[in-house]
Amino acid sequence: MQKYEDILTADTKEFHSLVFDFAQLNNTEEYLDTYGIAAGERPLVYAYSGTFFSFRLEGNGTLITDEAIYFHPSHKDWGKDNRLPLCDICKYMVFQENAGDNVHLISEQGERRIFGRTVAPRDTTGKELVTLLHNMQRVLVASDKGARHDFERTLGWMLGRITASFKENGILNDRYALLLEQIAEYPFFSAEVCYAKAKNLYRLCDEGAYYRYIEGLIDVVSDDLLAKLRRPEEEFYEDYIADISNANAFYMTQALIPSYINLKKKERLTKGECMILCFLCIRLEDKEYYDALLSVIGQDMTTEEFWRLCGFFAKYKNEKMAEIYEKLLSHIALSKTEVASVDALGLSPLHYALILRDEQLVRDCLSAGEWYDFQSPFLHDKLVDTTYDFVFLAASLYDNVALIEDVMLHTDRAAKSLLRARRQLTNFIDINRNLMEKESRRGADLSSYATRIVEYEAMRDEIAEEIRSMTERKIIEARKKAEIVIKTKHPFTRYILYMYLAPDAVYRSIADTISSWRIYRYKQIFFVTSLDHELNLSYYEWQDGEVTDSLILESEVALSDGMGGSKSRGDG
Repeated sequence: MQKYEDILTADTKEFHSLVFDFAQLNNTEEYLDTYGIAAGERPLVYAYSGTFFSFRLEGNGTLITDEAIYFHPSHKDWGKDNRLPLCDICKYMVFQENAGDNVHLISEQGERRIFGRTVAPRDTTGKELVTLLHNMQRVLVASDKGARHDFERTLGWMLGRITASFKENGILNDRYALLLEQIAEYPFFSAEVCYAKAKNLYRLCDEGAYYRYIEGLIDVVSDDLLAKLRRPEEEFYEDYIADISNANAFYMTQALIPSYINLKKKERLTKGECMILCFLCIRLEDKEYYDALLSVIGQDMTTEEFWRLCGFFAKYKNEKMAEIYEKLLSHIALSKTEVASVDALGLSPLHYALILRDEQLVRDCLSAGEWYDFQSPFLHDKLVDTTYDFVFLAASLYDNVALIEDVMLHTDRAAKSLLRARRQLTNFIDINRNLMEKESRRGADLSSYATRIVEYEAMRDEIAEEIRSMTERKIIEARKKAEIVIKTKHPFTRYILYMYLAPDAVYRSIADTISSWRIYRYKQIFFVTSLDHELNLSYYEWQDGEVTDSLILESEVALSDGMGGSKSRGDG
């Protein structure tokens, strides 16, 4: 095996920023002591970001001796210590995401930064350090069996990490794509690297780029692997659907935008591509395109495909509402988009605030947005529609008439004009009082202002009385309806009632459905419950991503026609 010194100094002419001649540096001994260079070791290479006239070490330098790599000891957060033996270099991947970025050593044991980000735009020191260490690894891998074994193990571990990231990110992020290219420079995992690249291209949904890449593999991979890659939907489709249907992975959505765009640009889509695009439309909240796709492929979907898609829609809605629920608990103001959100049941943030029995939170929600346009998902089902009414819910859970009145004024269209009139009269009163105060300083006659104020106050009192009477009527009406709802045996209505009356129902609907859940269906609504809720409704049950049970009631079969899977809807 060659000496480390010979490898590191074999061809210094290709490097312009790295320093190999230590004779040109001043105060070398002092700074070797700062780094803690072991006795007997000879410094060979110095990497420092910036121009220097003396050996100044300001905390960003990396120094390589004939035995080890040292980085400035002020950066203790870069590793347990500031020394890495050169004999271990093949246990790491040397990585820099972009020229000028930090230089990292990555291994199964962790990640160490050995060189800082370059500030000067033309400084190539970090890039040259990476090139130098890559060259050293190639020489060691070719000449030393132990180093080859270490490096092969490191690349294998990283390849496993990269392929596992498909499940986490949907497609390879830039960092993993660059690391995969680095692994591709070595022959150890040629087939696995080609497979991962093909998988990533399939997930990007760029058919032309995919087949161009596959044709370039004719003399690279085995005929068996090539045959598999030429059937991408058969090879990659199921895993892709399984990954993008992970409702907890919000961070995946942004990465999948290119896939969504590529599919929408295509003139003709296979059924599999339509299914993928349906999932992506849910993630990107393109409901209009989703509905159009579902109407086209619905009849060709199996029961399980249909329920998986609609189940993901329900689960994804709930997971997004989980963030809003946390904001409500923390009294963090909601954005307009968040105010307009609903969960799989069709419950809004205002429903959540009422359920939480927090009067201030309810008032905050009322002032956060317009609630007059809210509609229940069941406008033609009076019993169920009643349970979505904000005043019904407020009157059922609260005894505070003033709060119920506020809820009515901000949610009931019949009360909207009364609220507007009361506000306008209050404004008129305030304007006239301000004018009275201004005119009083001039000694003017104030009687006309006083008369108007009295008239406006009388009108406001009349409106207030009308509002109070309307509130009382609404409360009586709501509580009569509540008695009917409580007595009903209607499974969906009873579940809505459970959501309202159990103090932790919203939390449980989110927390208890992380790894296992049921997707129930009532008419066109699919909603999520934990496994301990047994309702007389059709359902599919998932545990750890696998279907473990299902029931399709005969009464639901006809309802499913035209919505997808009608050919096998009774096979649950």
